[in-house]
Amino acid sequence: MSDAGYYSRSDLERLRMQQVVRDAVALVSFGLWAPRDPFLEFVRAREREGWRRADLRDLGVEISDSRRIVVSGSSSVTVPWKTSTRERVLGPRWDQREEKTLPRGSRLEISAPDRSVVVLEPIRNRKQVPLVKGVSLDPWPYAWQGVSAKVLAESLAERYARNGVNAVFFYAYNVKQGAAYWTRYPGATISSWGEQDLLKEVIKACHARGIRVIAWMYASRDRAMWTKHPSWRERRKDGTVYNPLRLHATYFLCPNNPDVRKWYVGLVRDLAKRYPELDGIELAEPLVNWFGNVACYCDVCREEFASRHPGQPLGGKEWRHWRAEGLTEFLLECIKAIKEEGIEAYLLTICDAWSNGALLTPVRQAEESGLDLDALLDSPHAPDWINFEVIWQQWAAIYGTRVFNYQWAAETSQRLMNRVDGRTRTIIHVEITDFGNQYMTAEKTAKTIRYVMKAKPDGVECYHSAALDRKSAWTVLRRCYEELE
Repeated sequence: MSDAGYYSRSDLERLRMQQVVRDAVALVSFGLWAPRDPFLEFVRAREREGWRRADLRDLGVEISDSRRIVVSGSSSVTVPWKTSTRERVLGPRWDQREEKTLPRGSRLEISAPDRSVVVLEPIRNRKQVPLVKGVSLDPWPYAWQGVSAKVLAESLAERYARNGVNAVFFYAYNVKQGAAYWTRYPGATISSWGEQDLLKEVIKACHARGIRVIAWMYASRDRAMWTKHPSWRERRKDGTVYNPLRLHATYFLCPNNPDVRKWYVGLVRDLAKRYPELDGIELAEPLVNWFGNVACYCDVCREEFASRHPGQPLGGKEWRHWRAEGLTEFLLECIKAIKEEGIEAYLLTICDAWSNGALLTPVRQAEESGLDLDALLDSPHAPDWINFEVIWQQWAAIYGTRVFNYQWAAETSQRLMNRVDGRTRTIIHVEITDFGNQYMTAEKTAKTIRYVMKAKPDGVECYHSAALDRKSAWTVLRRCYEELE
């Protein structure tokens, strides 16, 4: 099975999950993708007719979506994409037997060899970009050092350049403190760093050394507007406020609320307009709730859902699907605003995992948190970059290190690359942050980077600058980044 809702047989065996029959399920293994419902409906219909799953390979099977077509037997295929097509033949053990490039064409006659399948997929020719070797910059740990914004920016930019960093992810709008840049946007809070326009100084110092700057901010969260507008807050089913304590990423604003959307999209656009020299803007950890159907049940959500789905229960399947659509619409409005200002859009997301090491599938992630990654990546306004948090030490602190370790980080990164499927550029986010009994040294962080880079993403980002200072980790990070050349 694949990230669309299935796992390959090898994954199932490694994770000690149920046995599956190879011929039926492995059609969507090895990173292949198939729509979940049509595939299951097809399999069940054949079973009702008396077919065994192992017999399915002898049928003319065609499973397709906008990104890939899988064919067994013979079939006349209509290709939905406009680019050239890559044809791969996978044998009985799902080993690749043949690969060739086909010219553009809307209709292809495909005949798979006996006991094999043919995979058709568009050829995506992306412009080559330098490998991202980044660090996060949270400026608030430096606030007590008594240095000016200009001095801090120059010293950090020099440190980054000396240690092989070519991209800085700058925490531009703090949920509690406000903007670390100068703005007059209505409702925006300006921090002490903002009064000195730290973002301007960081851009200037980093660009002088050839280092890109990406401004990041938590999606749909802000303490000032949360305090000022109670009707904007996310709420639980009993009407109480949903605002769980988790680090500093609190003060959830409902992404379905039109006033929230107008204000937050305007905040993002204001940032892009004020700093056109920015290399990117990143929306961090977008979700409605961390897990489950806990939120949002504000008045706007209740009324809108009842209007669109009369008679359907709050918190049910239809409600979860509708909730995910709302968050997708909100994020796409933000991304569209960023791109319209000529700046690249980034999205940072957490990789939630079960105790056995398996990641939540995109479908399950959308159901549990509201974030529908596939809907975003399939949109005309998809983010230019996706940044995945692969923080194995967080899960190891909760579940132990038998499953969660460097190897898990490497395997997870590869699965995420398969999941993105070339629809955007990918960065893997690692941390030197300690979690529970998992203390991260410079060496552990560098080893994690080496493992995740086996998946060949477009870059890596290490969180964060002040922690690297505190743990004297720069020399180790420099050697690690030098190895990535």
